[in-house]
Amino acid sequence: MGVRVQIIKNIYYLAVTHNGSRHYESLHMRRSGTKLDREMDKLAELCRAKREMQLVCSDFELPDPTGSKIALYDYMDAIGKSKAPKNHYSKCVRYLEKYPEGKTIRLKDVTAEWLKGFQDHLLKTDLSHGTVKHYMDAISCTLNQAVRERKLASNPAKGLTHVTVKQTLLDILTMDDLRKLDATPLRGTLGEEAKRAFLFACFSGLRISDIRQLKWKNVDGDKIRIVMAKTGRL
Repeated sequence: MGVRVQIIKNIYYLAVTHNGSRHYESLHMRRSGTKLDREMDKLAELCRAKREMQLVCSDFELPDPTGSKIALYDYMDAIGKSKAPKNHYSKCVRYLEKYPEGKTIRLKDVTAEWLKGFQDHLLKTDLSHGTVKHYMDAISCTLNQAVRERKLASNPAKGLTHVTVKQTLLDILTMDDLRKLDATPLRGTLGEEAKRAFLFACFSGLRISDIRQLKWKNVDGDKIRIVMAKTGRL
């Protein structure tokens, strides 16, 4: 294993040799042929040392001290952008942005006490307890991913007392209710179409967001295969 600085056509690269293979990583820096190149050389060497440290930590399953310096906001925002639209990650970062230190606090500085403060802040907004719990769960999942990627040694959210959400009793349509609905004529140009769509949702278990994106290609015999808009899962 090793990392060397290499200059190819005046561009700085890191030549990384790891697990028997070698590849190049561009530092996106160019030599200018001036005195500034000395400073560029020093910066490239710092990048080399940082990259080598990351590889060592990966090989020995140690937390990466450089990865833990990433801001929680940036890390969570990147995860949210990789998921379906309107996910809890992307919604939560909007509130992080307005919370003191919410946009700058680094992963390694997040504590159970800080998370408790943010949770209390959310509870003072017009968000429901259920939504606050979803947002705090998203932060906990973010920190769990940081642990898996060895950016953190442990998840500080494990020491947090989460919001208690009261269980609500949901009204469930019975088969008799659905038969009555099926037999009830609906007026308007789209009345019957809307009824068919609702009944289809009842029998398929699909959300309206999933029904809107449904195509014939999602129908496989007697099965429907679709990536759910809310969860991103098949």
